[in-house]
Amino acid sequence: MSKGTGTGLSSSLEDYLEIIHRLESSEGSAKSKAIADSLGISQASVTAALKALAAKDLIHYKPYSQVRLTEQGRTIAESVVRRHEILHVFFRRVLRLPAPVAAANACRVEHEVDPVVIDRLAELVAFLETVEYSAEALDATYEAYTRGLDKDVGSGRNDAATTSSGS
Repeated sequence: MSKGTGTGLSSSLEDYLEIIHRLESSEGSAKSKAIADSLGISQASVTAALKALAAKDLIHYKPYSQVRLTEQGRTIAESVVRRHEILHVFFRRVLRLPAPVAAANACRVEHEVDPVVIDRLAELVAFLETVEYSAEALDATYEAYTRGLDKDVGSGRNDAATTSSGS
């Protein structure tokens, strides 16, 4: 179950809603095969998840037809998409992580972070985009500072604070 998001859904079911939302937005509809292809899983696994989402009235689902989000399902999906996008932007622009690392971590963190944290991250990113400063000077200073840190990104190495806290 998602701990911080308040949806009461597992991260897996949230992922399904997110994929269905993205497919509806980009292709006009979501089909079981497209969902399976997007997640890299079997259609049988998708069918079981779609039945679970339909039982919770989050999607309209009938075998061999298009999958559509209900209003409640769309609300949850949009929340998941928002969390993912804010985290991805934060990881890319503020932490300056490579795109694949930012995307993978946004996907994991989006299911656990409290809404207040997402709101504060969104405010911070918005502030940094609007504050009057020399972007070039800040970028150069920050790049020089993080140059030594970049070699550890994606290596699986934990920093000392994480290691010492037992996390």
